[in-house]
Amino acid sequence: MVTFELFVRPALRRMAGAHVLDRPRLRARAVEPIANSGSRRGYLRVTLREDAQGYGAQLTGDQGSAILRSMVLADGLAVVAPDTTIGAGEAVDVIVLRSLEPRARWKR
Repeated sequence: MVTFELFVRPALRRMAGAHVLDRPRLRARAVEPIANSGSRRGYLRVTLREDAQGYGAQLTGDQGSAILRSMVLADGLAVVAPDTTIGAGEAVDVIVLRSLEPRARWKR
């Protein structure tokens, strides 16, 4: 799904004649540490919450490629450099995947 967002979606939009190809990005504050221990740039699924300081980003849970729930819950993808941990309170770039307008929560 992340590969689709990064490569396929922009290509399809270009073929369709769109002028804006990429999803919007914003700077958010890590609510808790966000770690990418891999040797490649990480696109980690996060939820976003607006408060008086802007947006806070928090991981949706386990980030394995087969874990669909974390993608379903995600408001965005935190972009984290290889072998990097974004500390709580530090800024992180986020690719926004859905509208950030308040929405009703699903009952569990």
